[in-house]
Amino acid sequence: MVANVSHESATPLYEQLKLMLRDKIMLGEILPGTLLPTEAAFCDIYKISRITVRKALGDLEAEGFITRIQGKGSIVTHSRIKENWTHIAGFTETVKASGRQTHSKILAIETIPGSVTLHNLFNLPLDPPQKFVTIKRLRYIDDTPAAIMTSYIREEMGEKIKNRKLENVSFYKLYEEVTGRKVIRNEASLTPVLANQEAIDLLGVKPGTPHFFFKGITYIEG
Repeated sequence: MVANVSHESATPLYEQLKLMLRDKIMLGEILPGTLLPTEAAFCDIYKISRITVRKALGDLEAEGFITRIQGKGSIVTHSRIKENWTHIAGFTETVKASGRQTHSKILAIETIPGSVTLHNLFNLPLDPPQKFVTIKRLRYIDDTPAAIMTSYIREEMGEKIKNRKLENVSFYKLYEEVTGRKVIRNEASLTPVLANQEAIDLLGVKPGTPHFFFKGITYIEG
């Protein structure tokens, strides 16, 4: 559960705590049915006030991630819609099949050390430590911003991809091109969420509007 909140950050402390907990829930690190620490425990762990903790938990409850029960505490309640797709079609192919056009704006490309979560998702041992290339894109349908996508790619493949022109390509096709192997499966989960500040800023939507958080793991042959 422990992660840092920064007292020097411009982001309010309650928002930092809320986003940290929400990310852990959406990534499956905190499972439905889990009883979260008490308000007093959160205060002690992060050196923050009870008002800050209550605001963060209140927001998570309003967004449907937890239920707060008097005398018992805060319980994770959100559930994800899980799919194992055997028909593989990425964002680009899906949009073009509907007769519309898509392109991307590259927001960031970074090489990062692998966390425990990433190693587990990729079925990799923790030793030796791995690195990953992350590519963050704002995806458009025609001229309307439609999705924010962050791809986590194993370093060897990511290094071959990141210097290409990525604005108008399908990443599935890039994976197949650089490896010489077919994309054969995608495991995905879909979680209803409310727009966060990033979505408000990049997608031009109103606060509190409904959206989906999509997480997919793509497999190539072998």
